[in-house]
Amino acid sequence: EQHIEIARAKKELGETKLNWDDYRKMEFTQCVISETLRLGNVVKFLHIKALKDVRYKGYDIPCGWKVLPVIAEVHLDPMLFDHPQHFNPWRWQ
Repeated sequence: EQHIEIARAKKELGETKLNWDDYRKMEFTQCVISETLRLGNVVKFLHIKALKDVRYKGYDIPCGWKVLPVIAEVHLDPMLFDHPQHFNPWRWQ
């Protein structure tokens, strides 16, 4: 619906190309993009090197060690998202 309204308004103005303002008006499109990025996990993990000794949640991470947090563990966590394996852009509304 949002796309049709924007296209109709642009046609009345004699315009055909979308611009940034048009994109910002597409609220549901933003929800679809957010859900796609959540499931698609563009960044699979982060590669972090400890620059000094760190204690985190009871774990000692020595200087120089590398930690690889897996982003999908957050994006697919059922404690954070209901039915995390399902594509549901409405969750972002």
